[in-house]
Order: sequence, then C-alpha cells, then structure tokens
Amino acid sequence: MNVQSKNCTDEIIQKMPACDSWQQRLQTSAAVAPDFETLPCVFDLPRIPEINNIDQWQNLRKEYLSLYHKYVFGSVPPAPDNLESQILLSKEVNDLHIDRILLSFGPQNKAELNIEIIRPKGKGPFPVFLTQPFHKRWAIKAVERGYVACIYNGDDFKDDTKAYRSIWPDCDWSALTRRAFSASRSIDYLFTLDFIDKNKIAIIGHSRNGKQV
Repeated sequence: MNVQSKNCTDEIIQKMPACDSWQQRLQTSAAVAPDFETLPCVFDLPRIPEINNIDQWQNLRKEYLSLYHKYVFGSVPPAPDNLESQILLSKEVNDLHIDRILLSFGPQNKAELNIEIIRPKGKGPFPVFLTQPFHKRWAIKAVERGYVACIYNGDDFKDDTKAYRSIWPDCDWSALTRRAFSASRSIDYLFTLDFIDKNKIAIIGHSRNGKQV
C-alpha cells in the first residue's frame, strides 16, 4: 500500500462510527452476561453427529439455525402494519426523477428510515436495485440500465437503525439484523408504487451488508 492510499484508508476508518461497547449492549438489551470464568475452554470445533437419514438432518438443521439466530441475528420484532411515508424532496435531474422519502413505522411510528428513490423516465414497471448509501455509485449504474434504485440508510456511514434498539427494547438484534429489517421496510414501501415490478427486486451489499442481504 502506498502512503497516499494508506492515509485515505486511515481517514475513512476515523470517520466510521465507533462500535457499540459490550456494556452498552447489555444495558440496552437487558441481557444478562454469562459468568465467563466458569465457561469451559473448547479448542476444537464440535464434531457433527453422524446423519443417516433426512429426518435426522432436518432436526439437526433446525437446531443449528436456532443457535445461529440466537447468537448472530438476535430476536426481531414482527413486521409493522403501520408504515407511513413522507416525501421530503422530489426533483428532476437530467433524465432522472429523484425522491427522498422518510418512512415511519413501529410503536407510535417512532422508528424512522430515510430512503432515496432514483428512477428513469417512463411508466415502468421497472425492476429495483436495492442497496445502501455506501454503494450509491452501483445504484446509479443500475438506473442507467433501466432499474429503479432504492437506497436506504443502513450502513456504517448512514445508519438510521440505531434508534430501533430503544424503540424495541425487548429485541436483542444486531446492526446486521436491524439493517435487514430496514431493507424489508423499504420493500414494503416499494410495493405501494405502481411503477415498480414487484417480482424483480434485487438487493446487494458488501461485507456486513452482504451478510444482511
């Protein structure tokens, strides 16, 4: 890495928001930390039990998925049925139409999510390219190819989902899961638009947002 690229990398890292501390997560989720001193040390991965038929595999798969949801995804609230939208900005730029929209939902509509929709001229219906602000350049390329771009604030630089922890205090979800939840709310809104091809919605992300995809 040359000096210039390293300085750029350092600058990006400095601008990134700090990760949640362990103690802060315990407080906001009302979780109880285990007694780490009493936990056994396991140096090898556990052996997968011998599987002889499809029923054994289905039971084991269910168990592993349950553990993954518990320790990686955490608990998630049901999809809200009170989604509301407010257009903050609507403008034409060259041959594109751009809307910036504020979605609200959840308890007393306290949860908010900013999205930006960029679409080409025409009635559609158009396929959708769904992603986060960090990948807006990808979204613009998709619009050039006939897609509607829907960009939702759910990445390390623009993340509206942090407030969801206090709005749903009983959920111990991670940033990964909150962002996936927000992508779903974006799709809920897209389903209300007549120029959207509801059978052709693609979502893309990178790194952690690739996992939430």
